[in-house]
Amino acid sequence: MHKSMKSMFAVLVLAFAVASVGIIMSTTGVSLAKSDKASDKSVKTDKVAKNDKVNVKQEAKNFEKPVTKSTKKTTGDVVSQKTNASLHKEKVASMGESLEDVVEQEEVINEDVAEEIEEVINESEETADEVSDAIEEVESGNKFKKFLIGTDYKNLGQLRSSLAKNENQIRKLTRTMGSLDETNQAIVQEQLLTLTQERERIKAVITENEGGFSLLGWVFRFLNGYPSEPVDDDSEEDLIDEVQDSIDSEDGTTDDGAVDDGTTDDGTVDDGTVDDGTVDDGTVDDGTTDDGTTDDGTVDDGTEETVEATL
Repeated sequence: MHKSMKSMFAVLVLAFAVASVGIIMSTTGVSLAKSDKASDKSVKTDKVAKNDKVNVKQEAKNFEKPVTKSTKKTTGDVVSQKTNASLHKEKVASMGESLEDVVEQEEVINEDVAEEIEEVINESEETADEVSDAIEEVESGNKFKKFLIGTDYKNLGQLRSSLAKNENQIRKLTRTMGSLDETNQAIVQEQLLTLTQERERIKAVITENEGGFSLLGWVFRFLNGYPSEPVDDDSEEDLIDEVQDSIDSEDGTTDDGAVDDGTTDDGTVDDGTVDDGTVDDGTVDDGTTDDGTTDDGTVDDGTEETVEATL
């Protein structure tokens, strides 16, 4: 009986120990999961908030390119595709989600800024489907049809029109940069780069498809009113420079990447002193103040000396 009690007690202790370990591990797991989530968010913010100088022109060219993957399975080949059309829609949707977080915060702090960012979200979402459909139509056109009557100038015209809307969205975001805190500036900066990258995607589709030989292409180009001149490179450079200036002005860097801290070329601070380090306080060369006295110590009060004439 005594041994039986001991065995039962040992079993109870063991069961309690196992249960305790399980609770501890479960609690630790939840804590780690929360910690990992917070860490991921922090890493993402740190990534976009990095103080390294961003080269907007270079980043704009790095938009995600379309890919086609073929995977062999027992049921046959499975083709997964990322086209320019699907990528554009995906990037715009992701941008909208990120900017919504900024809007939620700014509605409390600065309603005007929140409204401007909300306009960008709405405009980009409204045009995303149109742009994606136009890209898909242009890129999936029949080759023989292209050879005969030229490319799809109607949808290319739609894409060129979308560049004006994209430019408007970029300028609205650049205007908000100076009114945001550091965290939200980093988020908006990242979405500005997304907009410039999607602009480059659209331009790439236009450039690739608006040329090429066709028998009657010139006729259909004329009938669709498609412009003969290419996208203006100078205007594109100006827009990129505006985005670059907006980002640089918020991180305090100048064109050469140096921080403008108010120092002069020799490293001294311009504090109003003259060349010898003294402050110009109105004293004359010998350090005395010009108080209006004459050489003999009398005050020159502006009266003229009169001489009595004697008869």
